Amino acid sequence: MYYCRNCGYQVPDGMMVCQRCGTRKGTGINFCSTCGSRMSSGSGYCVVCGANMMSGGSGGNYPAAPGSYPPPGNYPPQGSYPPPGNYPPPGNYPPPVRPPMNYNNNNGYNQYSGPIQQPGQPRKSKLVAGLLGVFFGQFGIHDFYLGYYGIGAMLLSLSLLGYILCCFTGMLSCLFNLFAFGWGTAEGIMILCGVGKYRFDGFGNPLDP
Repeated sequence: MYYCRNCGYQVPDGMMVCQRCGTRKGTGINFCSTCGSRMSSGSGYCVVCGANMMSGGSGGNYPAAPGSYPPPGNYPPQGSYPPPGNYPPPGNYPPPVRPPMNYNNNNGYNQYSGPIQQPGQPRKSKLVAGLLGVFFGQFGIHDFYLGYYGIGAMLLSLSLLGYILCCFTGMLSCLFNLFAFGWGTAEGIMILCGVGKYRFDGFGNPLDP
């Protein structure tokens, strides 16, 4: 037989729950489970019979008795840590490798040297290409001569479209021809002056003077 620790009622052996208040065995802090005496507030021991209520049941609401806490971990003894600044260096990492910087004397920027050259292509004449552009530029003949086939095809298509529409719609369609003529003439002049990409043909080879 034991006493309910919540209401002090005598509970027969084998009963896990108090028949009066329904408290489970080992819970409660009001009465001693050994003698049934009322416990003083905050005390883990019975003042009448001296029973230890902190370990004498299946789970009281008291903290563990002094000395029953688990031991601390295996920490290094005090004073064995190295002082600040004397920690071992990190792993031997390889030094960073920087790629070589190939700059010329043009303030750090590589000067434009034209498209990538393709060997095996015959070099074209700058004078011939320029004159073709000035006199026959609207048909894109100079672009075909230099290897700029896309631009040449566009100028030729605009010129042919302008001539075809001119027969049906009048002078308004001649704007296509004027646009192609102006474009081709401007390219011919830039070829003769050697401006920008017009110093090279469509294969990256420089033009002969």
